[in-house]
Amino acid sequence: MKANLNYVLITPARNEVEFIERTLKCVVSQTHRPLRWVIVSDGSTDRTDEIVERYAVRYPFIHLLRRNRDQNRGFASKVFALRAGLQSITIGTNQLIGHLDADLSLDPSYFRDLLKKFEEDPTLGIAGGWYVERIGGEFRPARGSSPTSVPGGIQMFRPKCYENIGGLLPIEYGGEDWYAEIMARRRGWRVRSFLS
Repeated sequence: MKANLNYVLITPARNEVEFIERTLKCVVSQTHRPLRWVIVSDGSTDRTDEIVERYAVRYPFIHLLRRNRDQNRGFASKVFALRAGLQSITIGTNQLIGHLDADLSLDPSYFRDLLKKFEEDPTLGIAGGWYVERIGGEFRPARGSSPTSVPGGIQMFRPKCYENIGGLLPIEYGGEDWYAEIMARRRGWRVRSFLS
């Protein structure tokens, strides 16, 4: 069953030559692809841009946006890259906003399954999957994983929730994902992480 909702993705990428192609392959293999995927090259100096451009030629929903990284912004640079990506997208009423790190792998049904969760629960403001790591030859949820917290690298937002929280706060030492969750709950939205 195809979800009625659609989504856009924004990926901040800085020198991800080692991982970006695997992430690109995972997204183009999704059973429900994004309407638009903006990959923001945050001052990359390696071949990240070249790899993304190669995929963008083959897949019209992929767009590369180059940004000069401000070296004084620390971890907040990721938020500025996400903001730049969001500004390049027009969000429709039935479109969710997804943040996806450039070094993650996903099952082909990941986004289809996540969209269904949003369709089933209109109070769901932020959702995503669990972050798992290879430990001792098998994949296990990362330490600190919880059904009530979504890792920032795979957060999906309902647009109204994103608007209610004022977007992400650029925090020099990180934690913008926690800030988003706290603000969403304060505004009456549910935050859930799903282990599929």
